[in-house]
Amino acid sequence: MNAVAPGIVKTPLWLEDEQKRDWVDEKVDVWVEPWQIAEVMLDLVENEENVGGTILEVGSETVRKVELLNDPGPQGKGFDSSNGKSAMESTLSLIAENYGK
Repeated sequence: MNAVAPGIVKTPLWLEDEQKRDWVDEKVDVWVEPWQIAEVMLDLVENEENVGGTILEVGSETVRKVELLNDPGPQGKGFDSSNGKSAMESTLSLIAENYGK
């Protein structure tokens, strides 16, 4: 089984949720477009080099194979948001508020 590991994808899941939209500063952050994910998914099926277990990481400007051992993790534009820390704090606060500490 192969997989795609996308960065922040510009979908209604993000765009229609005001709280999530606040996590992304469009002056600084870069979206991964849905068509980019679709192209990589097609490549996973058509390209013989993508044997079982291949994971392709998709950023706004890069696609790279995730290595099994010692992988450095996401690199480049489109993988995180400049407001990610406040997003994490907000999420943890909502969990504590709704489900206790």
